[in-house]
Amino acid sequence: CNFVTVGETACGGASAINIFAYQSNIIKIYKCEIHSSWIGIYIEECPTSTILNNRIYGNSHIGIKIYKCFTAGVLHWLCVEGGDDVTTTKIIGNYIQDNSYGIHMDTEHGPTGYFNHYIRIQYNTIENNNVGIYVNSTETHIYENNFVKNKKHAIVGRDRRATKFYVNYSRDWFLDAPVGNYWDDYTGTGAEPYKIYPGVFDYFPLTKPVKIPVIRDFEGPYVKIKSAKVVWRDKRFFIRIEYIISDESYVAGNSKLTLGGFAVVHLLGPHMEKELEFPWLGYAEGILGPEELTKRVEGVYNFGEYACNWQPMPAEWLRDASLTLYCTDMWGNWNKNDTSPPRIAVLPRILMGRKAIVIHALVLDWSKVSKVQLMYSVRSSWKTVDMAYDESTHLYFARIPLIREKVIRCKVYARDIYGNDITSKVLSVELHVDTEGPKITDVSRAPEKPTTKDSVKIVANVTDPSGIGQVILSYSTDKKTWHNVTMKLNAKTGLYEAVIPACKTATTVYYKIYASDTVGNWAESETYSYTVSAPPTEVPTRDLTPYIIGVAVLVIVIVVCIILIKRRKAS
Repeated sequence: CNFVTVGETACGGASAINIFAYQSNIIKIYKCEIHSSWIGIYIEECPTSTILNNRIYGNSHIGIKIYKCFTAGVLHWLCVEGGDDVTTTKIIGNYIQDNSYGIHMDTEHGPTGYFNHYIRIQYNTIENNNVGIYVNSTETHIYENNFVKNKKHAIVGRDRRATKFYVNYSRDWFLDAPVGNYWDDYTGTGAEPYKIYPGVFDYFPLTKPVKIPVIRDFEGPYVKIKSAKVVWRDKRFFIRIEYIISDESYVAGNSKLTLGGFAVVHLLGPHMEKELEFPWLGYAEGILGPEELTKRVEGVYNFGEYACNWQPMPAEWLRDASLTLYCTDMWGNWNKNDTSPPRIAVLPRILMGRKAIVIHALVLDWSKVSKVQLMYSVRSSWKTVDMAYDESTHLYFARIPLIREKVIRCKVYARDIYGNDITSKVLSVELHVDTEGPKITDVSRAPEKPTTKDSVKIVANVTDPSGIGQVILSYSTDKKTWHNVTMKLNAKTGLYEAVIPACKTATTVYYKIYASDTVGNWAESETYSYTVSAPPTEVPTRDLTPYIIGVAVLVIVIVVCIILIKRRKAS
């Protein structure tokens, strides 16, 4: 598999491995909670992976395991044939806590001599593990991480030839000063090296913890090939590529933030046997980019000019071949150029409600879709309206006025952010009447028994074949005055949610849900209720005045009686 993403979810409690990636490329795992298994994340034979901004904790063996992630060899599953330091594994911005091993990197030990290639580990907090990091047979740069409260911060195996716990390049061409890691048991001033393991040192240790950046960019760069011209030279060729790459984060520069190259050009075709050891992989070259840090690169690159013994590529390679430009930003978010238009499927049922007709279409594209329009025919003339995206159904829809015809002729136009566009075929679709409102089911609240300290989340499942228009939570404490709150769709659960504020003790709250579909039909749920109780530490307040008056009267009566008794005895 290529371009596989796991994001914004929780993975926990698996008997062996929470997330396992094998023989795949351009894997991204981001903003996840990965916990309570034997191994949290296991990456094997996946040379280009990104593990970004996750919480990885409570795994009994290993938090992150990297095994045999090299870029050389017969890797028939690769879309980016490697060997260049562009194709790296990046472990950035994670909290790795309470595991036996926080990170474990190793490879097979045999005659191959392979080792994990180009692992960049930066901006992580590695805390309270038995071993913070184990590394063997791995080419890696480990820098700007916090090693805190681990029983052993690091163990380094026998094959340590390419393991560096710092970045140290010549300032003549590198933009940053040398930098290492923060070790909580380091007592020096920063000038003295920190001994990590016998024979292994961090020569640039930090005296203060690293501030972990807030990462908000999880999208790959904008990648466009403006032109690609084949240039011939003595029955051989190279391709002159003019390209644009941009991103909200840095994409290139000789910096610790963009360590290595930033783009790969890849040629793949069925006739590349000549002069190529593994022709099924195609042929790739990395682009290093400019020296200064930048978020946008426009350039020209002569791809394949020196591909074969300092000669251009053989003519056979060009036949039926495809050219792709891959690029990553500083966080390891990858993308590739897109020259294909969106794919469109108009739903065969058109729904007619009391107030409007709704037409739905499925629009899919590798890149973001920038525009979708519906064109429909009324009495031989065509009209155009914009289509909106419905997150609950993942469909685009448009409303048009009611018409008398039973069949509508329509087509859909779609365009992506690169300007690739397409218009679907004209379809004649029969109208279907929809006069029923949405179904409102699985209404629940949390907490079930609220106290005065609790806001109450109301959750409901709302569905309709025409798509959902609005969902409204209405609540009251007296059944006279009602307060309306728009319920929002939770994209992860597919349920609608809203919150009722905390109320006083003994207050009874009544609530119900209204929902409309895209053709104007409404539905109303039954009325639910709950009574607010006092929290365990709170004593319910009462009006004690009657009790105080009663006690006072009783005391007065007793005193008067005592006085009268004493007077009688005295007389």
